Amino acid sequence: MMQIDLFDTIPNGNEKIWYNTINSTEPELTQFKKDAKCQEKLILSVFEDGNKYTALHIKRITGMNQDSCKRAITNLFKKGLIQKLDKSDMVMEEYGKPNHRWQIKNVNK
Repeated sequence: MMQIDLFDTIPNGNEKIWYNTINSTEPELTQFKKDAKCQEKLILSVFEDGNKYTALHIKRITGMNQDSCKRAITNLFKKGLIQKLDKSDMVMEEYGKPNHRWQIKNVNK
């Protein structure tokens, strides 16, 4: 499997990594952005095995906050590094609701 480096996908560094919904200011804002990049890199490394994961599964594997996992997965999807699988691939998760699964891009289903 091809090794993907998250930072190779940042052509100009202007895409959103941290969504500042809590109106953070410097110097905390810079640290939050660095933390978010590290979270994306960690989550991408989980996907590199080619398996299919829900956001909650990623949360359990990494121990990260659920919202951070969802944000990072959304960002990786927008960057074209992972793909959202069809509804037929949804699985029941811990809250009793079907959840979409995600997989690294260019992996045979």
